Amino acid sequence: MPRLELTNDQIVNLVRQLPKKEKGRIIRDMILTEDELFLKIMGTGKQRFNNFCRKRNINANGLNAEEKEKLIDDVLHEAD
Repeated sequence: MPRLELTNDQIVNLVRQLPKKEKGRIIRDMILTEDELFLKIMGTGKQRFNNFCRKRNINANGLNAEEKEKLIDDVLHEAD
């Protein structure tokens, strides 16, 4: 199958030419893909934070946002 190389502007112009319903579908699909990636990254970060806490016998679920921020800040500055 031949490969077609397009610039971002060319792609945007092509999408703009589509009927409204198809444009909406493409935009929804792209947003969902980005949201899934964001959620995956966030899930990985949360999992890593929970593992970090577990190794140090810290109840990650018992920490509020301020306590989590302080813990991260303390760890980042341990080497100072």
